[in-house]
Amino acid sequence: MKDEFRSKRPTRTLLKRRIIAICLTATGLWGLTGCFYLPTPEHPTDKKQADVRELVGGANSKRRLRPGVTTRDSVTAVLGPPAWVSKDRRSTAYTLDTVRAVWVYPVCFATDVASQRIYAVRLMFDDNNVLASWDLVHVDQKLDWFKGVPVPAKRAIERLNVGVTENAVIEPAAKH
Repeated sequence: MKDEFRSKRPTRTLLKRRIIAICLTATGLWGLTGCFYLPTPEHPTDKKQADVRELVGGANSKRRLRPGVTTRDSVTAVLGPPAWVSKDRRSTAYTLDTVRAVWVYPVCFATDVASQRIYAVRLMFDDNNVLASWDLVHVDQKLDWFKGVPVPAKRAIERLNVGVTENAVIEPAAKH
């Protein structure tokens, strides 16, 4: 007689097992898709690179590198020796490589850069080796999962060189 009144609904334990099985199956199928795009907070690719965006500022700002205040020696102490220098030695440039998203390959337990931004800052000094002005640019690139090639810092430097005189063109410091 008790069997007649038993509910046809699954018990809570059985329901939990079914939900767990469905979730694990969905996760497994999703992992087999090959790869997926995962946006991340923008972060430097190399922890040793100084974040030039946070260091340069206006003359009245509280930033460490300010026009009319900061000397060339102070810049070198904060950022290290410049990787890029102009022919007339009045301008130097520094770059910062950042990642904004990655491709995740779950089956291979690997990731690769999917979205990249390169920042370049030109620091222009006066005759007394005091920072006179600065200019900051960036170059973005989204990389395909199958043929992505990271942007070289030179592309950002090329943007800094637009519209400057021949002596102010920034080149790798090794050439000087």
